[in-house]
Amino acid sequence: MKPDDLQRALDPQHYQDRPDRVTGQAPSLGRVARMPGSKRPDGSRSTRKRGSKRRAKHERYGEGSRFEQAGSGSRHRSLLLGLSTLALLILLGVIGIWIWGQMVPSPGQEWRSPVPKKAAPVIATAPKIPSPSKVAALAKVKQALAIRDPALIPSYFRLGGPSSQEVTAFLAGLETTDGVIDHFEWLSSMDVNGLSVDGVLVSFKKADHLRNRLALLTPDAGGKWQIDFDAFARTVTPSWAELDQGADSALVRIYATRDSYFNGPFRDDKQWACYGMTSPDAEILKLGYCKIGSPQARAMDWIFSKEAKIIRATLEIKRVEGSEARQFEITRVLAEDWVAAAKPFDEGFK
Repeated sequence: MKPDDLQRALDPQHYQDRPDRVTGQAPSLGRVARMPGSKRPDGSRSTRKRGSKRRAKHERYGEGSRFEQAGSGSRHRSLLLGLSTLALLILLGVIGIWIWGQMVPSPGQEWRSPVPKKAAPVIATAPKIPSPSKVAALAKVKQALAIRDPALIPSYFRLGGPSSQEVTAFLAGLETTDGVIDHFEWLSSMDVNGLSVDGVLVSFKKADHLRNRLALLTPDAGGKWQIDFDAFARTVTPSWAELDQGADSALVRIYATRDSYFNGPFRDDKQWACYGMTSPDAEILKLGYCKIGSPQARAMDWIFSKEAKIIRATLEIKRVEGSEARQFEITRVLAEDWVAAAKPFDEGFK
């Protein structure tokens, strides 16, 4: 007991404030709350009716409780989100259809590509002459290679510099240089340089090794198909041997592929494009270089744009002071293949 409590207990006034009670009378406890389920004065018990908790909840929060309102709001937001997504998809579909309609050409119109096409060379195209059939082309080549009479050469061969006698001597010596003819393969049309060109691959066999030559047929002014002799012989002026011995320039028919050897005067790969050059008649791989942006470089790019990793080309090359013996500058691209036209190929890229 605290001191204050003790003091109040001893204070007479404390007792005076309390109501008087007769001796033997039960003390007064005041108003006492009745316990749930206790008996009433009439003997009955109090019970809570079913649903009273729910009514109490409604009375506390109202008929539309915040829990129910929250659920209803969530469903409303989900519905709005779904409708918004559907509207966006429809809008994107309409835009896509409109763009496709702008890109797809209507009948009679050209395709409107957003990517500009690579400029084609300006090359005069000869009138298209119907190609010989496979049987006719193969027969023509077989007959031409069997000729040993110079007088017949002009009827079968398109001649450049060589005479009919030189062509006859070349044909007679093929068995020694290349071997005996093993088979022929028709290559069909392979038009280049604005010329109509059909090809036949001739395979020779010598000591179990095959060597190939290309018989490229072109029509003359009268429409008669002939074999281009310089293409068949892979004519080089001067010869590969003379070039290896130090000749300053040459006209060559080569196979070319892109290369990446930069050295000497061609050390700057930002100024020069490099190509490996080879021939079945040359022992040493040569390297050719074009100034980037020049007509020669653009012409070479055009030839390679046909998705070929190895190309055939007729070039003029020259040595450059300070370069290695196998390095040359490509000064002209005369032909896209080994058949030269009247106009150099790179003229169309100036």
